[in-house]
Amino acid sequence: MTRTAQTNRKRSTHYDRHVGGRLRLARTSRGMSQSDLGQTLGLTFQQVQKYERGANRISAGRLFEASIILKVEIVYFFEGLDGCAEPIPLEIADDEASSLFAMVWSIEDSDVRKLIVDLISALATGDAKQRKRRTLRQPKATR
Repeated sequence: MTRTAQTNRKRSTHYDRHVGGRLRLARTSRGMSQSDLGQTLGLTFQQVQKYERGANRISAGRLFEASIILKVEIVYFFEGLDGCAEPIPLEIADDEASSLFAMVWSIEDSDVRKLIVDLISALATGDAKQRKRRTLRQPKATR
């Protein structure tokens, strides 16, 4: 193997970080610690941590095992990933957002879950439009 191939092989990519972020998101939404997931996969929590940061690549077999443990489809880890664009950020802003995500994700009926996500999206979009309208209606301050 050439030196360039070895260097490229070891370098984590935005794909690795995206998959790792999705792994973290699925794990935290289940209320599972890195140690719990690691123990179930036969790993240390440090290895799970490296996968989640994208520092180490996760093999296809291990990713498949994680999908079973976390009760997600394998494609979940790749959602939002486009070969031509950077992946969407996966950081959860705070406990409230994490809690909301966990509640929505706990809904087993995927059709109901999609309706709730659509409702939240419509409310958020409508709220942004309302704020914009209010801003436009406000009288300009006199100098």
